Amino acid sequence: MAAIDPEPGKTRWGPLSRALVPIAALVLFSLAMVPIANYVLRGSTKDYWKWYEAGTAVLEGGDIYRKRADGTLQFMYPPPAAILLAPPSAGGLLCLVAVLAFANSAAWLAAVLLSVRLATGKTLRQRPLLYVLPSLAVVIQVWETYLLGQPNLILLALALGAFLCLERRRYAAAGSLVALGAAVKAFPVLILPYLLWRRHWPAAAGTIAALLVLLFLLPLPFRGWRQNLADLDTWTSSMLLRYDEDTIAQRPGRSYTTRNQSLVAVANRLLRPADADESSERVRHVNIASFSFSEVNLAILVVALGLGLAYVLSMPPRSRRTPAQVPMELAMLVLLVPLASPFAFSYFFVWLLFPFTVALTMIHEASPPSRRLALRIWLGSAIVLFATNLTWIGQALGASLVASLVLFAGFAWNLRRISGN
Repeated sequence: MAAIDPEPGKTRWGPLSRALVPIAALVLFSLAMVPIANYVLRGSTKDYWKWYEAGTAVLEGGDIYRKRADGTLQFMYPPPAAILLAPPSAGGLLCLVAVLAFANSAAWLAAVLLSVRLATGKTLRQRPLLYVLPSLAVVIQVWETYLLGQPNLILLALALGAFLCLERRRYAAAGSLVALGAAVKAFPVLILPYLLWRRHWPAAAGTIAALLVLLFLLPLPFRGWRQNLADLDTWTSSMLLRYDEDTIAQRPGRSYTTRNQSLVAVANRLLRPADADESSERVRHVNIASFSFSEVNLAILVVALGLGLAYVLSMPPRSRRTPAQVPMELAMLVLLVPLASPFAFSYFFVWLLFPFTVALTMIHEASPPSRRLALRIWLGSAIVLFATNLTWIGQALGASLVASLVLFAGFAWNLRRISGN
């Protein structure tokens, strides 16, 4: 384990610590090989096949948003996501699987290093547990991103990269990274209100400008103006603007089930008799109240506004913000973004990697010991709650949502304490 040098701020890595580098390389390579092996040996492709179909549709000038037999869309992401999938799809399905799998490993490594950098101010030679424990806490979610082919680790790396660019006042780069994440899977656009509130005007303008380029200019060589507008209209009407008692967007059998841990889904599941079971053979209710759909939406709005207000009130003024407060503020944002998305399946919560890193850093730097104990209890409680999402009842009650809110409340309290408010 790491030993602390007499000179503050420097950590000496012993042999066991240095072994983390080859171990990490082996893990990253091995997990990237899992979806490749699944395809080669068993023909299993999970969501990779959807990405391949979308990419080849772009290359062939076909329909990106083909419909299944039940009328739902096969591909549910913004048109630029399909454009970005086209180059690796040109090499065939195996090429696409390999590119995305190894991109996922690169994103995981980047997310770990960026989390440590944002939490401590330094990227390398920090306490080894900072590089290991947060990933262990979300290892199931990391596994799902590889197995299913979901890009949520990549989106986390883009978001954290944007925060580092903000710190270095590279506002155009920060905005471009946020926009790229939103163009792949829309929910990272929820970072934009933070940029506006914090008056990062160049970064906010960069996000909007880059998003316009990605939405309207990037597809032109492949889709043409009219087809791209038709693609955007299909995606907007089918995904962004569809929300009723039975479904969110294009997920009629999954919207309010236990798999979805978003604020919208958990509220609908617990406050009215919505179907909580993904199985088509039966209907299962877990609601503790029986409000109408409109009343549930009012409750969602009140809670969302309350969380937003709590976040704003926790933020210190920019002129008085200390380096120790910035990671906590960003961790709260990273917690809110997946929760505010209409969908937040298990792999969405790979984003907790960063808040866990910040919380561990707070524990290490806490003084006196009694406060360190309180922080440990807080973090331990959040991890235990998060782990209960592995059980059906935990999923039904929104364990990932509750764990995120526990972390959010702890960061808010500590921000206020440091500010002396």
